[in-house]
Amino acid sequence: MSWLPLRRLTRDQAVTAMTLAEAVARMQREGRTTVVGHTHRLRPHVDAWAAELGLTGPDAVARVSEPAYDATASGGCNAAKDEDGEGRGDDS
Repeated sequence: MSWLPLRRLTRDQAVTAMTLAEAVARMQREGRTTVVGHTHRLRPHVDAWAAELGLTGPDAVARVSEPAYDATASGGCNAAKDEDGEGRGDDS
């Protein structure tokens, strides 16, 4: 997830993050600003999905709305270390 840089996600969290990003994109296509109104029909879902990721709804919306994080420029997930401090070279 480019909007959750350097954060390891479980499979379920990754699905939640993608669902959340799609919902925010849908709201923005409807002409919403990056601040999602409390009256939008998806707002309760956005808040619940964000909570699954340890975020608030407004924080998640702000993160999704930011320009994409360039993981390659900073080493990204491929630079993750295993238990002995050596790089694993994978995204797990």
